[in-house]
Order: sequence, then structure tokens, then C-alpha cells
Amino acid sequence: IEFIEIYDRWGNFIIRIENVPPNLDYWGWDGTHAGEDVNPGVFAYRIGVRYLDQTRETFYGDVTLLR
Repeated sequence: IEFIEIYDRWGNFIIRIENVPPNLDYWGWDGTHAGEDVNPGVFAYRIGVRYLDQTRETFYGDVTLLR
């Protein structure tokens, strides 16, 4: 996984995580921004993946953060 980007509902950038190993559930966004917990809500994501054959794909969607 080349990158994971998270945006709030207004499109404001929250975080970018790069070079994420696949299949490790503890790598990713922990629901914080600038060291502070963000309020629960819906956040958009963009994930860039590069496969073994070097082709790339980008996934888009949303995730709901609950506390």
C-alpha cells in the first residue's frame, strides 16, 4: 500500500500514511489529528496500491469513526 489519505467531511486533509505493509491491521489511522482525538463522524479516504506487477490502483470511500 503506497499511501492512505484521510479527509474530513468538508474535504480538509487529516493525515497521509505512506508505505503501509499489507495485512497488518495495526498500521493505519488511529482516529487522531495533530495528536488530538477527532470527533466521531464520517471521513473520506483515498488509498493507493501498487501490485507486484507494478500496476497501480486507487480506492476511494468513506469510513465512520465511532468512539
